Amino acid sequence: NHIKTNRIILLRQPIPADSHQPSSLPLSFEWTLPILPQIDLREMLIPHIHISKDILGQDAKFQVRGKLRLTTKSHSVRIHLSRTDQPSLTADYHLEFNKASGDLHIAGNAQMTADGLLSTSSYPIPGPITLSLKGKGKAMDWTGLINLKVGEKEVLTMHLKLKKDRTEIWRF
Repeated sequence: NHIKTNRIILLRQPIPADSHQPSSLPLSFEWTLPILPQIDLREMLIPHIHISKDILGQDAKFQVRGKLRLTTKSHSVRIHLSRTDQPSLTADYHLEFNKASGDLHIAGNAQMTADGLLSTSSYPIPGPITLSLKGKGKAMDWTGLINLKVGEKEVLTMHLKLKKDRTEIWRF
């Protein structure tokens, strides 16, 4: 009921797949929730993740903690990500789905300092970045809100609506 590893090191991007191979994905499909095995992962801990400059544009080290519970009645995921080589990034997200009622709840928040991964010398960011996601409702009629702030200025608010037959995204 736990997964722990001491270290993950990513040095380069994946080698691209042969582009001449035909895709196995259908051209159209009906979206449904997958049937998943029962999993009760009470603790996931990866204290040292190193991602190289070739992947992110700068060397960066992270830590991930989380929980995962998949049963015949419900699904729940909690994840916490933090940058450990400098205090420039934290993210916490939580998802819960009750199969019997169809209720889906998603909540999360990520914060990055102005000198974090997205900032470069040619495009400095004028303040810390906050990205939040929250939503609840029936899985086949779910509404959510994404909010992006830079410093104290709200730069994006996006409302999402997931329906059984389509997905709608609009901005206020």
